[in-house]
Amino acid sequence: MNTVRVLDTRTGSGLASGHVARFAVTGRGGIPAGAAAVTLNLTVLRPGSTGSIAVFPGGTAWNGAASISFVAAQTKQSMVTAKLGADGTLSVRNNIASTIQVIGDVAGYYTGGTPSTPGAFRTIGFQRAFDTRQSHALAPGSVTRMAITGRGAVPATGVAAVLANLTVITPSRAGSVSTWAGDAAWDGSASVSFAAGRTGQDVLNVALGSDGTALIRNNTGVALHVVLDLIGYYLAGTPVGYGAYQAITPTRVYDNRPGAFNEPLTPGQAVPVRPVFDQRTKISRVPEWGVPAVVVRFTVLTPAQAGSLSIFRGDRAWNGSTMISFGAGATAQQQLTTVLGLNDVFELQYNGAGSVSVVADVLGYYLGVPNPLRYTSGQEINPRHGSLMDISCPTATFCMTVQRNGFAESWHGTAWSTPVRAGRARALSSVSCTSASFCVAIGSDSSGLTVLETYDGTSWTHAINLPFNSSTTKRVSCASATFCMANSGASFATFNGSSWSTRTATGGQLSSLHSLSCPSAAFCMGTDHDGKAGTFDGASWSAPVNVTGAITPWWVSCVSASFCVAVGRAEAVTFNGAKWSAPRTIHTNHLLRVSCVSGTNCRASDSSGSVLSFDGTDWSAPMPVQANGPAVISCSSAGTCGLIEAASTKATAAMFNGASWSAPQTVDYLPGDLTGVSCTAASFCMAVETGGHALSYNGTAWTSPKQIDGGVALTGVSCTGPSFCVAVDSLGRALAFDGSGWSSAAPVYPGRLAAVSCTSSSFCVAVGADKAATFNGSSWTTPVPIVSGSSLSAVSCRSTTFCVAITKSGNATRFNGAGWSALGYTTTSGNVHTISCPTTSYCLASSFSQLSSWNGSAWSRYPYIVPAAAVYAASCPQAEFCVAAAGGGPQHGDGQASVWDGSQWSMPVTMPAGGGTSAGSAISCPSTSFCMQLDSATFAYRLDG
Repeated sequence: MNTVRVLDTRTGSGLASGHVARFAVTGRGGIPAGAAAVTLNLTVLRPGSTGSIAVFPGGTAWNGAASISFVAAQTKQSMVTAKLGADGTLSVRNNIASTIQVIGDVAGYYTGGTPSTPGAFRTIGFQRAFDTRQSHALAPGSVTRMAITGRGAVPATGVAAVLANLTVITPSRAGSVSTWAGDAAWDGSASVSFAAGRTGQDVLNVALGSDGTALIRNNTGVALHVVLDLIGYYLAGTPVGYGAYQAITPTRVYDNRPGAFNEPLTPGQAVPVRPVFDQRTKISRVPEWGVPAVVVRFTVLTPAQAGSLSIFRGDRAWNGSTMISFGAGATAQQQLTTVLGLNDVFELQYNGAGSVSVVADVLGYYLGVPNPLRYTSGQEINPRHGSLMDISCPTATFCMTVQRNGFAESWHGTAWSTPVRAGRARALSSVSCTSASFCVAIGSDSSGLTVLETYDGTSWTHAINLPFNSSTTKRVSCASATFCMANSGASFATFNGSSWSTRTATGGQLSSLHSLSCPSAAFCMGTDHDGKAGTFDGASWSAPVNVTGAITPWWVSCVSASFCVAVGRAEAVTFNGAKWSAPRTIHTNHLLRVSCVSGTNCRASDSSGSVLSFDGTDWSAPMPVQANGPAVISCSSAGTCGLIEAASTKATAAMFNGASWSAPQTVDYLPGDLTGVSCTAASFCMAVETGGHALSYNGTAWTSPKQIDGGVALTGVSCTGPSFCVAVDSLGRALAFDGSGWSSAAPVYPGRLAAVSCTSSSFCVAVGADKAATFNGSSWTTPVPIVSGSSLSAVSCRSTTFCVAITKSGNATRFNGAGWSALGYTTTSGNVHTISCPTTSYCLASSFSQLSSWNGSAWSRYPYIVPAAAVYAASCPQAEFCVAAAGGGPQHGDGQASVWDGSQWSMPVTMPAGGGTSAGSAISCPSTSFCMQLDSATFAYRLDG
């Protein structure tokens, strides 16, 4: 809620000495009649003398306790939680000898009734829990246990913390006391600091141990009398409800000591503090957005002279009040409930001379507005099939390829299969097949573990995780279905037909295997990255030998223990069972792979897509086969070969039938990044991506990506229903969907189109660069310039007479059905991604962490809701309901979504774990109960209300 002023004695003659003023709280500014307590910001304006005031339930007698203590002539401000009287009123009493002026602003309220949810707060009025005057004073350095639960109105169990007023009565020396949970260790901090001769008092959240106790320590060199009065308690458990309190491990959010994280504060300087990340550990313990208030312990470290600190909301100006006052030479500490601005920060200001060092630790936070949406599903709708990495052809009618991104596809003599995920693999580098019903592939999974996956002729299954370094080169070679060898670097594993066994290294001598060829279970040849080769005899590896004397990684293929061929650079060498031949230059290009089916039949592929053949004596001239780049070859015993374009943006393969090569054939599409989504209902969405593919959603599942634009990047899409959509591309063209298929691309603008918005099948607007064009159901108008300066990035249309287009720099322009007119600049800082206009008098523009709204006449900036480089899109089905999608910036973790209800942002909800990237590209919300959110790569996430 927004703050509500409920008390201001300046409207009268002030609050006289010893007088009590009673004032109404409920029924004002949205505070309901059922409120049981409020947290209010009390300000005492320049009091004439040192003293205190007390706040207590209206209609009850004062119990003698103070709520705020202050010193003469210094304005003092403090957050106080107070129980309301039966009639919804509070009373304030002036305890000094002169008239004072008091202001009270309610920051939040607690509902009545018996609390039941974890983190909920219940007020109990003032209940004395501890008073040393009834026993003995706290000795210097002593620690005393205070029993809290099971006494008075506090339950015996299920209490996590209490809100209490801690008072140190007229100490004879300056110092401090500390309180903490009864089952924890003291962290060295103070809870209340005080000056000599002045009663010290503060309202604290005191954590309790599992036994319901708290500890108190006297950090002063003299005995002290201390009183602890309970105001209320918090239920134990993980907080879930709005306003519930969550205690956390103390989190250092500000530290300006020399050599720490921030500069020393100078007079009159106010700095914004965002209480999310611990500056020491970079761990986030407070939600990044949607938190209305935090409990902070402020420490002023041995100030050189007296002064004060002011702490106020980050979206408000300083009102001249003081929260913490301190004297020269003495460290001061105070715990405050600090209300955050709608920008999720508070301001810290120093009021004094010179400079001062301050440390701020967050001890807990209050939950904000609950999010009405929840992620209900996450699906990889546009999997990154990736470039082809390896091919194995064991027969004339079967080949298997594997991809960089963990997919595999097979060739069965005439056509290639649809790519499928190979077991758990998320990256594959090598495959070896002995038949159409037995293949083994090696790669890594999503956690980086080295994995082996097996194919049985029908499907892939996970075989084993290998305890190998996942960052090293991985190869596999199978001689039969009962013998395979796999390696990762210099470590290897063997397969005996039923299980795998691992070994730590290839004799500890080959540095890191580059290639591996096993023609039988009794013979394998391995080559490493240093130009060495070694043999495996079924039990162990031989000592390595340098093939040519040069440091060259060779690729090897062996037919038997007495014949191997290796290629590297532009050279080839042969092995006769005893030694390697001298290198022979056979090409001008770099040779990548070789595959031999006999001693007189080998073929090598190079970095330009050409193939050379070996007849046992000579190598042929290179024959161009793949025109697009590096090629990897595999040949069957019958002389049939497959040649793939490797590690490239193209996924093509050419096949050799023993006499000639086929033209390269596309094995698989290579999807791009998701760029846009448009939903008209929970039962229909359309998404597009940079590879020219479109996908649709029917409320349950997404279709497979369909190529609609010849591989050209699609930049945006807008749908009016399941029978009409328009997509635009990077070549300035538009394509229309009629419910069953897509039209061919129609030229709109000779450049990149950035976005499109349609209100019906007979009206759309597309924007690109500085121009816009409209669609009338059959054709596009000639694009016209509508802005100057930066390029247009987004457009949103509500009707044929209302559209708003915006540039990356935030320059907006409006269409009225006849022409475009300037709408002014938003207050964003550039890089505007999206704009959403649910009505003709409301639009929301998103730009990283800033959001700006237009109210029909002017732009205003919404508060920051997350740190920079986090918000990437927003969608508004109504003016009072907007959803911001965020994630992907430093330290932001998984993607999130938060809802704006017209006055404040909700707590975020976080994408399910194990999905795609945290960065995102788009969100579309056709209603307040359904959104579809895309990450920037392959995943779509459904949110339901």
